[in-house]
Amino acid sequence: MAKRKALSECAEHPSVDANELLARAQAGDHAATAQLRQFMETHPQVWDAIGDLGHQALLAGIRVVTSGNSVLEEAVMRKLTDLRSELAGPTPTVLERLLVERVLIGWLHCHYADIVAARRTDVSPAQAEYYQRRQDHAQRRYLAAIRTLACVRRLPLPAIQVNIGAQQVNVAGAGDAT
Repeated sequence: MAKRKALSECAEHPSVDANELLARAQAGDHAATAQLRQFMETHPQVWDAIGDLGHQALLAGIRVVTSGNSVLEEAVMRKLTDLRSELAGPTPTVLERLLVERVLIGWLHCHYADIVAARRTDVSPAQAEYYQRRQDHAQRRYLAAIRTLACVRRLPLPAIQVNIGAQQVNVAGAGDAT
């Protein structure tokens, strides 16, 4: 989805046929790759969307969870967008954004493991144990991501004092005072 959105940026550029250019580049056409690189240098949001592996992993997970159900896919995408907004807050740091992505992936995997286990009603005890372990592992990773995000948010930030009259800036705390 992000790839399609990013490539729609190419469609807005009259001299670039994004799908054709991308297909040629993926087939190993070095001229197309150079042309694509040149286009993307002026449109960094395209690189960002395609190269965000955390988001790509999330999209792949959504495709697996929704099994081609476009309504469910849209609903899950909206839920994840809302969760991302709530978890990240108004001004997340880079580290917080990375950890929020891990929390979202964990949320998706944890609930998917629950869904899969709930659908498996006539399984052997060994299979039931496998599904239970799968749920446990998914929940452990999910909770670890949540804990890590909470821990990062509790890290002390450097205190900054600005004295406008004396035109002096004092930095105290864990940061570098230069």
